[in-house]
Amino acid sequence: MAIPRVSSAIKAMIDAEFHKGPQYDIMKLALREVIEENPLVAEFILLHSVHSSDPTKTALCGLLTYRLLNKQDEINSNKHLALNE
Repeated sequence: MAIPRVSSAIKAMIDAEFHKGPQYDIMKLALREVIEENPLVAEFILLHSVHSSDPTKTALCGLLTYRLLNKQDEINSNKHLALNE
């Protein structure tokens, strides 16, 4: 699988999710998702964030980037399935 190019619609959707509630709640939800779907990526994000001067922002950036790419891939896969029906 190639890394998807994120559309402006997906970016706007993730931005809206991020600004919808407290950052801590968004991070918990995103981290839970990454741990379930890709535990090594979650471990990588957490390991590198603890060595950062701002662990929270570093983890948040990694989690939001994962969410952007994951959501875009999901949309692309759904479009591909619809075209093949």
